Amino acid sequence: LRSADLSGKTAIVFLTMGGSDAAAGLQALSAKFAGRGATVTSSFALSASLGKAGIAARAAEIARQLK
Repeated sequence: LRSADLSGKTAIVFLTMGGSDAAAGLQALSAKFAGRGATVTSSFALSASLGKAGIAARAAEIARQLK
């Protein structure tokens, strides 16, 4: 992400976390994407307690809903 050219791209930003301040994390990550030229259309956070399979399944479900 540090050197990626995302000009003209759209992005859905998500993160996994174990803490409770998802809004701050999403805002910071969205700003990084925007700083590389992307338009962030949506963002969401998932609990790390879902595990790898649970995170993948939930992220895919949310992505389908956002299309």
